[in-house]
Amino acid sequence: MNNFVKNFKKILKNIKIKKRDNIICSADLSIFLTDNQKILKIIIDEILYKIGNEGSLIMPNYYLGPTNKIIREKYYFMSPLYRFFKENYDVNCSKSILHSHVGIGPKTEFLNKTKKNLSFGINSDFYEMEKNNFKQLLIGCNANTGFTYAHHLEKIFSVPYRQNKKIKLKIISNKKVISVF
Repeated sequence: MNNFVKNFKKILKNIKIKKRDNIICSADLSIFLTDNQKILKIIIDEILYKIGNEGSLIMPNYYLGPTNKIIREKYYFMSPLYRFFKENYDVNCSKSILHSHVGIGPKTEFLNKTKKNLSFGINSDFYEMEKNNFKQLLIGCNANTGFTYAHHLEKIFSVPYRQNKKIKLKIISNKKVISVF
C-alpha cells in the first residue's frame, strides 16, 4: 500500500497537478484489479490535497446502460472510484442524465444548475468545465475510453462526422416514472 501511495504522489507531481487546479478525472481502475476502498480514498484524497481548497475535482457519473429501459436515477452504472467519490464526499451533482458529473470544490457549483437533457455544447457540464479551465486527468484509461470531453469539442466545432442523437428515456425519480428527451 505504501508503494502505491508513494508512486501515485510521484505521478501527480510529474504531471504537474498543483494548487488551484480544476481537474476532471476519468479512471478505469480495472488495470489495478481493485475496488479496494483504501486505494479509492487514497486516489481521491491525494488529488484533493494537490489541488487544495481553491481547486476543484469532477468525476463522471455517466449512465452507461441501455437506452430502451427504465433508468433508476441513483447509481446508473458507475465505476467503484466514482461511486466512492459520490458516496463519501460532499459533492455537487449535475442534472444531465446521460453525461452527469459529480464534483467538489469552488468551481463545481454549476453542476447543480445544468439541464437534464443536455450532454454536450453550450450550457452543458463540459461547456462550464471549459469556461473554468478544467484539466483532464486519465487514470488507467486512454483518450479513447476516458476523454468524453472530445465529444463536446466536436459539438462546438460542428464537425461533419458528428450527428446529434435524441434519446427518449424513462427515469424513476421519487418512485415516479418520468419521460425525458
